[in-house]
Amino acid sequence: MAAKGYQYYEVDAFPEWGIGSPPFETIHQDTLFREWVDEYPRTVITATGSADHRDFLKFHVMHESTEKVRGRYINGPIHRYIAQNEFYIYYHPKLKRMFVDTSRPQCGEMIDRLGRCEIDFLVIPRKVDLIQLGIDLKESIRGGWFGELKVADVSTIGIFSPTVGESSEWDRFEQMGRLKAIDLSLEFGDHKTPVKITQNRGIVLFETFPESEALRWLLELQSVLDSYIIHE
Repeated sequence: MAAKGYQYYEVDAFPEWGIGSPPFETIHQDTLFREWVDEYPRTVITATGSADHRDFLKFHVMHESTEKVRGRYINGPIHRYIAQNEFYIYYHPKLKRMFVDTSRPQCGEMIDRLGRCEIDFLVIPRKVDLIQLGIDLKESIRGGWFGELKVADVSTIGIFSPTVGESSEWDRFEQMGRLKAIDLSLEFGDHKTPVKITQNRGIVLFETFPESEALRWLLELQSVLDSYIIHE
């Protein structure tokens, strides 16, 4: 069963990238020497049109990140290389919601780069009250991750079982640390499917769905999470 994560943002401003527009490319701004530009990672975003779910616009992302490595190349030592990763942005213009199907660190790096570019781009991260969500969906909980534990030599722990949400251990760890992610078994159509929800409203689907179904499912889940927003 392949897991796929989607990061979530509310959109305040989004560029008018469309089919036929040249790919947008971030450029590292910390050097005055153009010949050094290629040494820095960049992000390239290309509009691909509508997603399979027609309410969403879809954008291909080629995102570069610096990776540390200890090795040798052409008889010289190397300490880093630039890795290229591909993923997609799904933007719902009417609801002003955005999903990004990549990891949280890569998505955060992309958002930071776009925020430093001179484009009309502004997104807002949101957090949800996972503890209250867990209380309301106690019977559906199949596991969770707790961080910032007040336990010697242990910073994070995960606990999992079919009835863990109703156990005393769950209550005990809620008192000892901070709930960072919750695993649920939820109804989807005529069957149940496992889902992970993180505090920043990120969602991991553990079942493979067609793109249109995945986006519809994500919208349904986010509409539920609207009731658990933490206002900071």
